[in-house]
Amino acid sequence: MDIGLIGISGIEPTGACATLTTAKVQVAKAIMAQSRQVWLGADQSKFKRTAIIQLAHLRDIDLLCTDAAPTDNMSALLAEGGVECVVATG
Repeated sequence: MDIGLIGISGIEPTGACATLTTAKVQVAKAIMAQSRQVWLGADQSKFKRTAIIQLAHLRDIDLLCTDAAPTDNMSALLAEGGVECVVATG
């Protein structure tokens, strides 16, 4: 695949992207493994939210699509990981 689009339950303050079920992790990891680029869709409610099962780290993501500008800490993690951030408007 050229682009793999995944979702998560939360992005922890460390940059860990996590979800609540192992089934979702298995599917998302398969998508990530077969994709040239990985895009993450996550609204602002996911920032700093914890979840049980770690799926990836922000550095494993190529693009974050969200509905609000990330916090300073989140912006720093995105920059460190080389993640492009697109904030949807309208």
